[in-house]
Amino acid sequence: MELLYWLSGFRTEAGNAFFMAVTYLGDEVAALALMLAVFWCIDKKMGYYMIYGTVFGLLCNQLLKSLFAIPRPWIRDPGFQAVAEAKATAGGYSFPSGHTATATAVYGSMARYSREKVFRGICLGLIALVGFSRMYLGVHTPADVGVSLLVGTILIFVLYPVVMRSGEAGVFWRLQAVFLVCVLGLFVFLTAKGIPEDPSLTEEELIHGAVSAMKAAWQILGMGLGILVSHYYDHFHRSFPTKAVWWAQILKVVLGLLLVVAVKEGLKLPLSALFGGHPAATAVRYFLVVAAAGLLWPLTFGFFGRLGKKEEGQRAEI
Repeated sequence: MELLYWLSGFRTEAGNAFFMAVTYLGDEVAALALMLAVFWCIDKKMGYYMIYGTVFGLLCNQLLKSLFAIPRPWIRDPGFQAVAEAKATAGGYSFPSGHTATATAVYGSMARYSREKVFRGICLGLIALVGFSRMYLGVHTPADVGVSLLVGTILIFVLYPVVMRSGEAGVFWRLQAVFLVCVLGLFVFLTAKGIPEDPSLTEEELIHGAVSAMKAAWQILGMGLGILVSHYYDHFHRSFPTKAVWWAQILKVVLGLLLVVAVKEGLKLPLSALFGGHPAATAVRYFLVVAAAGLLWPLTFGFFGRLGKKEEGQRAEI
C-alpha cells in the first residue's frame, strides 16, 4: 500500500487520462479484438497461441482470486482513494490482476512468437505499461501485478511448444484434454466455493466478490467449450484460410468484430430472460460469441480471399 500511496501523489488529470487509456490495452474487449485480427488475418497458429494463453491465464487468475479472496486496495484501506473512473474496470477480488494477466498473455505470446527484436520490445513495453497503470490508478497492489506477470510468463513458455505442435494428432488431443479438465475443474470449484468468510469485509463486499467469481465461472465455461469445439472443427473438418488482399482483410476484421459484438451484447437480455436470470445464460452467450468468431464468421473467408484474386485478375487483363 505504501507504493500506491506514493504513486497517488503524482496523479494529474492528464496522467489519469493517459493511464486509463493504457489500462484498456489489457481489457477483455481490446484483447479480443487483437486476438481475432491475428487469428482471422495474420497467423492462425499465433492466434491459437494467444487464445489458449489468455484463457489458461484467466483460469489461473480466477482460481487465485477465489482462493485468496483479497479485497481491492480502497476496501482494505478506507483511507486510500483509487481513481474513480478506474473502479469501473475493477470488479471482483484484487489478487491477482486480471488486466495484467490478459496483457501478459496477449502481448507476451506475440513477443514469444515473433523473431523481430523491436516488435518484441514494444510488446514487453505494453505489458509493463498495463501493469504499472493498474497500480497508478490505485486498483491493484504490486503483489497483484507481480503474480500475474509471473504466472503469465510461465504459461507463455509452457504453452509455446505445445501449440506449435498442436497440428500433430497426439499433441492436439492432449491439449484439448488438459484444457477441458482445467475449464471444468475451475467451474466446479468456483460454483461450489460459495461466499468466503472474512470478518474484515462487509456482507455486501463479500457477496460482490462471490457473484463476480460465479459470473466468471460460467463465462469461462462457455468460452472454453466454444474454443474446444471451434478448434476441433477447424483442425479436422475445415481449415479456414487467412489470406486476402489488404482492403478485404480490413473489411473482414471490421465486419467480423461487429458480428461478435452483436452476439455478445445483443443476446444478453434475451438469454437472461430465457434462463430466468440464471448465470447459465452467461455460459451460453459466451459459447455463442466464440462460435460466431471461430465457426460462423470463418465460413466467409473463402469469399474474402476471392475478392483479392478478382482484383489481381482484372489487373492482369488490363
